[in-house]
Amino acid sequence: MTRAVALALILAGAAACGGDKPAKITRTDRNAPSVAVVDRQPGGGATPTSYPTERERNDAIDPAMAPIDGGVTAVLDGAADVDVFAVVAPGDRALDATLGGAAGIDLALDVIDGAGATVVTIDRGGVGAGERLPNWPLAAGRYYLRVREIAHRPKLKKGVDAPPARTGASPPYTLAVALAADAAPGAEREPDDDRGTAGEVALGAPVTGYLGWTGDVDVWKLDVDGLAAGDGLDLAVTAIPKVALTIEITDAAGRRLVRQSGAAGAPIELRSIAPRVAPGEPSTHYLHISGKPSSGDHSYQLTIASRVLELDEESEPNDRADRANPLRAGDEDAGTMKGQLGPGEVDRFALSPSPEPMTLDVVVEAPPDVDLVAVASGGATGTGVRAGDRVQLAGLAVTPGQPVALVITGSRGKAMPGPYRLRWSLSTPSAPDPVDDPMPPEQ
Repeated sequence: MTRAVALALILAGAAACGGDKPAKITRTDRNAPSVAVVDRQPGGGATPTSYPTERERNDAIDPAMAPIDGGVTAVLDGAADVDVFAVVAPGDRALDATLGGAAGIDLALDVIDGAGATVVTIDRGGVGAGERLPNWPLAAGRYYLRVREIAHRPKLKKGVDAPPARTGASPPYTLAVALAADAAPGAEREPDDDRGTAGEVALGAPVTGYLGWTGDVDVWKLDVDGLAAGDGLDLAVTAIPKVALTIEITDAAGRRLVRQSGAAGAPIELRSIAPRVAPGEPSTHYLHISGKPSSGDHSYQLTIASRVLELDEESEPNDRADRANPLRAGDEDAGTMKGQLGPGEVDRFALSPSPEPMTLDVVVEAPPDVDLVAVASGGATGTGVRAGDRVQLAGLAVTPGQPVALVITGSRGKAMPGPYRLRWSLSTPSAPDPVDDPMPPEQ
């Protein structure tokens, strides 16, 4: 047994017997020799159009194989073949690996550490599609990138045997590898999946990130200390094709303030966020961005702006009874409130008690494509009825001394947030028409 084969067997056994679970594992094949890497400056550079071809044999770890500069062109010799290439990080680096697709073949890319354990698998695309792993953190040392084929079992009729596995060389594929020592200005730097490793974002300064692998979450931190009372935040996350984004905002203690999810391929917008800082706690808010499925091929951009909230404008969060926005400051009998609804979002408003019996009329004006429901409870009860661009609750009897809760809910199937305007008015119930006294009986 040669020294290289013995080393490959030892490392394969170590990977099978323990260690941390990788981000995703779909199949384990042989380990391997070495291949490509080039150190690059932040922001990347020109993408080569051609690379040197692989040097066989490269289906097992061989520390003596020299890395290839920048990339490699290779083929898989049959469905069971794997290609393994070495990456050497001279220090803390961010790995950006791009696997070009092979016609008619479904390829997957694994990252293997120096002990032979698979730490992450990228397998988002299907047959003929490429894969990309951006911003994967590497400490100084040697790593391996393994390219393998994902076999798809065809649907067969009863009694029909499965076709034999593919043999012979596959169409060629390319593997490009780059290492960044420093993130470009405004770009995330992995790991950033918790508050302790969160990247910083400033008002008015867009930042860019990737949701590069299954379960990837990007956390950004924002200092809200400079905001005055009455200031609010507007946030926007640009769309990633075919990815359903989710953004959650928490305070310094990890309490959720707002959470919003969008439809696949849609951006997310959050408006009128009023910062909440508890006494004695840091003035830091955290933004958690995730998506399904993951996508390393496209980045997103996060932008945060501040402004003074208008008096007749909702302030988020207002999704719970204890966070409901008041509809009046004194004894007004009418008013308006402007709001914005996302998919499945809930806005709550509170109308303070009236000392006398009153009649309440509510109209919620919204574009026809903004699907919403309006419900009143407490001192007055009713459910809104849609009529064109309006949802109306008309003639609700208000019990004296009891507050009225108004809840506006958006449809979960709505892809984009939509604006609405809530109008309310109180009036004195009309007195019943007097009943004429009956005519006295004839004498």
